[in-house]
Amino acid sequence: MKKIINAIVRILICIAVIILIPVILLAIPIKHVEMQIDTTEREKQELIKDEITQIYVHSHPEAPGWIVYGKDGVMFNGGNKVDHIFIVGNFPNKINYDLINTNTFVLNGKYIGKKKRKGVIAGCFYVESWGVLGKLKRESGCGDSFSKSSLTIYDQISADPILVYDVGEFEDVDDYETSK
Repeated sequence: MKKIINAIVRILICIAVIILIPVILLAIPIKHVEMQIDTTEREKQELIKDEITQIYVHSHPEAPGWIVYGKDGVMFNGGNKVDHIFIVGNFPNKINYDLINTNTFVLNGKYIGKKKRKGVIAGCFYVESWGVLGKLKRESGCGDSFSKSSLTIYDQISADPILVYDVGEFEDVDDYETSK
């Protein structure tokens, strides 16, 4: 009887290990993205061409793909018109949608002016480095067991394409076109 119980315990341990190892592997952090930045609320600040700056953006489902909600420690308040922008440069072109829909992204880089792509005119921001404002939030039920400061192997495996472009895809826009 003791041998049967020991065999059952060993089988259960093996099953538990087989189930737990993939879950543990998927939760391994691979890129730290959390950025703790003290922000205040103020009126909207315009983006200045060729100025090195930090902006705070949310995903937008249609081209150009992103909306600016803040800049250099300031989150824009009130009913100000928001800026829609294209993102180019050092930002992944695939990301886990659980993250894209729930987080504010911090982009360090340079505003390179208005650009046109497939008839859409919007500002364009060249990203040098990026992160997430505060702790990483996740939509799915695994949020409590995965890192709140880093992307994980699961995030990389479940990444889907997002609206990020190559700078060569754009046409320059003159002042006349942007005032229309």
